[in-house]
Amino acid sequence: MKLTITFASTLFLTSAILSASTKAAELTPFTAMKAFDAKGEKEFTAQKIASFKRSFESVDGNKNGFLTEKEYISNSPHFRGHKAGARGFLFASDNDGDGRVSKAEYVMNRIVTDEAKEIYTRIDPNTDWKSIPVFQWKMKRIAFEQSAYFSDRAIATQIFTRMDANKDGVLHLPEYLRVYGPWARAGLPKEAIDGIK
Repeated sequence: MKLTITFASTLFLTSAILSASTKAAELTPFTAMKAFDAKGEKEFTAQKIASFKRSFESVDGNKNGFLTEKEYISNSPHFRGHKAGARGFLFASDNDGDGRVSKAEYVMNRIVTDEAKEIYTRIDPNTDWKSIPVFQWKMKRIAFEQSAYFSDRAIATQIFTRMDANKDGVLHLPEYLRVYGPWARAGLPKEAIDGIK
């Protein structure tokens, strides 16, 4: 049997291959979490997750099982007196949009954001992150996209482009977390971030 390759069949095969490779590189929450090698609560011991729960309880001043912005500003050692930071944290944690944060929402947010910050430092291991206040962390596009942390440069570029909200070529930690959090909640299995070990 003789195989005949025509221009039309070559064009069809090339188109099919390009289409398949484009789909493989499509950026979704799942592909982003895979690119970040996110593990959710597998990154944390049961004791660490229990410490997130204790932290919630120490900030819940009226012990009603929910945090309000006022409680968080007044009682949290991280955000005491920093309204913008407290609002940002609460907005990111309030998964059901009721204006307050339950213990489950708080723990989920801590799992997601604590792992996200750890990944951020691994992307650019040449920076001394401990010497920089956490809310001043920033990373240039080239450091992010060329990082050995990512096996797929095209996905890294897509991730950076989506995360760099102000398009200044620098990925500030709050920009990163603002996108990473929703991606983690959508792209990781529920049991990986629910705080139940």
